[in-house]
Amino acid sequence: ASHFGPFVANSNLMSTSRAPANNFSLADVALAVWTRRWRVTLIVIATLALGAGYMFTVGTRYRGEAFLRVAMTTLPDYKKYSTPLGDADRFVAWLQARGELAAADAENIVRRVRRGESPTSWITPRFALTKSDVRDLTEIPKDTGAFLGVDITTDAPDADTAVKLARALTNYVRDIIIEGRVRDLTLVRLAELETQSGNLRASIASGNNDLGVLQHKRDDLAQLRSRYPGTARFDTRQVVSLDNNGERFLPLNVQLLGVESEIVNTREQLARDQTRLDKTEFMLDYFGRARTTIAADRSAPELVAGLVRVRGEALQKRDPAAGAIREGLAEIDGDISQLQLLVNQAIKLDAEPRRALAWERFRREILMLAFLAIGLLLGITYALVSEWWRRNRALYVAGAGQ
Repeated sequence: ASHFGPFVANSNLMSTSRAPANNFSLADVALAVWTRRWRVTLIVIATLALGAGYMFTVGTRYRGEAFLRVAMTTLPDYKKYSTPLGDADRFVAWLQARGELAAADAENIVRRVRRGESPTSWITPRFALTKSDVRDLTEIPKDTGAFLGVDITTDAPDADTAVKLARALTNYVRDIIIEGRVRDLTLVRLAELETQSGNLRASIASGNNDLGVLQHKRDDLAQLRSRYPGTARFDTRQVVSLDNNGERFLPLNVQLLGVESEIVNTREQLARDQTRLDKTEFMLDYFGRARTTIAADRSAPELVAGLVRVRGEALQKRDPAAGAIREGLAEIDGDISQLQLLVNQAIKLDAEPRRALAWERFRREILMLAFLAIGLLLGITYALVSEWWRRNRALYVAGAGQ
């Protein structure tokens, strides 16, 4: 054992001396960074330059901003009509059918929508008063929920594309609202007209039955009067109760006159019901045709033009001068005029869409700080790795030589 003692001691010393020095204190870290401060600074500057280059080239985003005023439409109506706004397939089909964007830009937007970016994320309703406005008021007004329109904010790598997309979305919102209004209007009108048509047909059938009964009664009374000609000389000044069929005690001439009067009134009512039925059938024909013109890929002006076209189709083989047709046309033209007013005046842009850089709310500063932190981390990492290699390089080279 005494012979092997020095060898063991020397072996332990050698193994201890070859162990890498991996322990770093804060002072060692600071010294390593300070010793290589110029290289660390260059790494930080290079990282910042890379970040700035990314933000102002590949990462540059532009916004397209617009406000679409929506008049003559309440918030519940907007909520009801704007339900399809979030339909990705519908928006893609509409965008491809309109051709408002270049093919490459449209494909980029379509990919974004397919990946889950809904068009509703670019559209925000605007109200007359915000929550902060109501909080500052001493008395809460009744119109706090007044719906003014929608703010549209899009983003794209190219400024022109962002503006064009904003304009396309204003047309998309307008088309959705007008289509919803047309669908609702035609459906409500058809339901009302179907009910009216059924009631009028029943009323006409009942009136014809009553007319037939009255005509038979008139003929029977006329036969009785011819069989008893002396009844015409009876004094008609008498008190007769009409209850329980008391009119039968009246003179035949008086009864016959009453029946003739009822026949006239029944025929007049039948003529009125028939006129209303003709008007109802004409409007049913029009609104039935109008429903077929509604399609998701049609713009609002195309929808209104389609209604004007089917108006002319419904007038074929009908006399526009007839009273029933004139009444129906007056109501149809009123609906079309209201829709034209919505398209041309009530739903429109306050101003042309504008473009702006998409780095709002200090986002650019936050990204630059993030790149600065990354640069510092890379620089410190480089300094530590360099210091570790300087301390252990001789040991690893010696170990590789043995």
